[in-house]
Amino acid sequence: DGTVIAREDYSNATNEYEIVSYRSGKKETVFKAKGAVPPYSIVGIKDDRSALILAPTSGADEEYTDLIEVGFDGHIGPAGLSRPGADIEHIYSDPNQSVSGVRYSGALPSYKFYDPEVDQAVAAVVAGFPTSAVFVTSRSEDWSKILYLIYDNNTTGQYVLQDRATGQLMGIATRRADIPNEAVADISVVKYPARDGLSIPAILTWPVGTDASARKNL
Repeated sequence: DGTVIAREDYSNATNEYEIVSYRSGKKETVFKAKGAVPPYSIVGIKDDRSALILAPTSGADEEYTDLIEVGFDGHIGPAGLSRPGADIEHIYSDPNQSVSGVRYSGALPSYKFYDPEVDQAVAAVVAGFPTSAVFVTSRSEDWSKILYLIYDNNTTGQYVLQDRATGQLMGIATRRADIPNEAVADISVVKYPARDGLSIPAILTWPVGTDASARKNL
């Protein structure tokens, strides 16, 4: 209806970051923080319009360990989208910036959505392709149909449509149809330890035609 929901302000003189809301018809401060640069930015609003979703501006390459929610009722807390040991790589939102969920970074991406039915539907597809990288690339407005791009050892990337109403998965296109499947190299997701004990994930690509018995001495 054209009503301004919220506005971000930052003062270089005081290093004060502020979010003001006009939902009640008058200006109200709903969040304040200080920093040499704006410490947060608004990335969207919850689907139920109850709170703004904020991301820290210190996130490297726009990846975040967590998001926070700022409620119009004064509540401030975690947005419920974090996962231990995983960075948030992508935020799913619509043209009105209503946030639906997130994708976590990693060789094999995983997801979290606010709607439990959407969350379960996506998790089922990811579980159905345990050695493949499954990306949610698009969807219908109501999430009744979800489009995935799935990378595995047999194709150059397959677009698969999920119809939640029928439970059907349907392959609809190949990303690079001009590359034959036999030219696609096998890949493996592996982890190796750094000197400090940190486990580092990696993707290992085998030369085309390499027999499994020859895959040793890495």
